[in-house]
Amino acid sequence: MFRSSLCALSVAALCALSVGSPANAATGTVTFAVDAPEVQYTYVTDAVVETFNTDCDTPLEIGSFTGFCGFTAGNFYAGASATTPAPSTGGVSSNFASLSPGTAMTVTLDEPAYYVGFHWEAGNNYDRVQLFNDGQMIANFSFQSLMDALAGSSFVAESGDVYSTANYYGNPVTGQQGHEPYAYVHIFAEGGASFDQVVISEDAGSGGAFEIDNLSVAYTQQEIDTDVYTFDVVSVDLGGGLASTGFDPALAGFSAVALASVGVTALSRRKRSQ
Repeated sequence: MFRSSLCALSVAALCALSVGSPANAATGTVTFAVDAPEVQYTYVTDAVVETFNTDCDTPLEIGSFTGFCGFTAGNFYAGASATTPAPSTGGVSSNFASLSPGTAMTVTLDEPAYYVGFHWEAGNNYDRVQLFNDGQMIANFSFQSLMDALAGSSFVAESGDVYSTANYYGNPVTGQQGHEPYAYVHIFAEGGASFDQVVISEDAGSGGAFEIDNLSVAYTQQEIDTDVYTFDVVSVDLGGGLASTGFDPALAGFSAVALASVGVTALSRRKRSQ
């Protein structure tokens, strides 16, 4: 597709979205990406960031919420230490939010947004994020997608940087939990898509929890940094369609021509300021 960083697009998801919709229906995109290993904070300069360092009561810095929000002090397995987007190790673990199995935190944003990001900590395939716009779900993202992507040996960012997937394992702050993945996750809405509600949940049946820190939201359209690795892109029917994500390694190298044929808007890219 746009070469190596956009290497996992689900044809099935695109076809499902087109069923029952006019052939020329307007579509936007929702893009899911991870930053370089050991990044713990967003690079989006105008994002509003909830650090959970004071509490997990409503309202948060990014909006009000209903449901469950576990407030946990930093420890050996979770809690970021960085306050800049540079890769960082060591330091002191900060407070973080944690959701136990079968619980969800529904965050209603202060206004429609185009970006949400967070530090994914001690991750597992039961973690889930859903985006809504005006009550309509536009994206349903299971972290099984990212777990599948991490099964490969490396990620290649649009910039050409190669990230070994082994370097995503282990807490970058404490050096512990080498069997669990950590990454700063970026989710972008583009091409006319936006969202006003974010639901963060841990699916029932999980033996762990969904731990996050440095939850960030931007209310302006963002260019996707070339230093991130995009592992999933889905089409959103702007007339009210649902996008479900699903990493498909068999579709690596899926062409930009095929993307154009289903009406997906080309993604805006920029190089990160040093």
